[in-house]
Parts: sequence; structure tokens; C-alpha cells
Amino acid sequence: MKRLRTFGILALFAAPAVGCGNSSPTAPKPASAVVKFGLPQQVVAVPSTDPGYVLEATIPVVLSETGGVDAYINMLGVRMTDEATGGTHYPPIVRLNSVGKVPARGSVEITIRVYLSSTGTYRAKVLLDAWAQTQASTAAGAFQIWDNGLTGARTPFESQEFRILPPQ
Repeated sequence: MKRLRTFGILALFAAPAVGCGNSSPTAPKPASAVVKFGLPQQVVAVPSTDPGYVLEATIPVVLSETGGVDAYINMLGVRMTDEATGGTHYPPIVRLNSVGKVPARGSVEITIRVYLSSTGTYRAKVLLDAWAQTQASTAAGAFQIWDNGLTGARTPFESQEFRILPPQ
């Protein structure tokens, strides 16, 4: 019985020591951009000026950064779902203005043109892949853009759904 009591007292004093030893701080996670979208609820397509497509739609996209760090645009795209068939695809797009960065706590407008190969009504979402520039870091979640030497946290974003209607 005395042996059991000694073990219990020893365990009581050893418990607070768990986690002690290395007191170096954990490396902070890199800053992350937080991007919000501003889009119209619907856009009306028009006959395409490109003979390879039936319709095209011009979409004004307002991007606002709320995380406090610059968001650098890596990729911008659109995912569309045909309401009649349920088929999903990623149509070709053209950015009509050149914006590469959403400033910290700021907003920019990017206008994109989407090309459609058939008429119909579509549900669409704008997809954005952005990264936040930070100091060189080995923190979890950090990566390096090797061609320009910058580092940061890379984050994918997607907008709320909106509709693209055929010409009326």
C-alpha cells in the first residue's frame, strides 16, 4: 500500500512537468489575406464578338481585402453550371483590366469577360487564388514563389453564386 501511495505522489508532482523543457516560441503562421467579393446578382449575356463562341458576358468584380495584408492575385477564373443540364465547366475568360494586387484593407475592381459556347441560363462563381506577401518564413502554411523570391500564405477564395442570363 505504501508503494501505491508513493507512486501516486510521484505522479502528482510529475504531471506539471509535462510540456516543460524547450521554451523556444512556436514560429507564427504567415499572415493571410481575406478577400470578399462584390458581384451583381445577375448579368445578361450578349452575342459574342468572337466567332468561336455564341455568347459573352462582361462581369464587374469588386475584390475587397479585410485581413490587413496585400493580396496578390495568382489566378482568377469562373466556374459555371448550366441550369438546364446541370453540367459544370470552366469557360475561357479575359481580364479587361490589369490588376495584380488587392491592397490591404482596400478594394479594386476587375472586369472579366466570359465566353459561352451555348445559349442558356447559367449559375456562376468567380474563383480567386491569392497569396499574402510576408517576410521569409519557415512557418507552417508558408510557401515560396520561386521565380520572384517572395513568400506568403496562399489562399483560394470563391464568390457567392450569381446568374448569367441569355439575351432577352
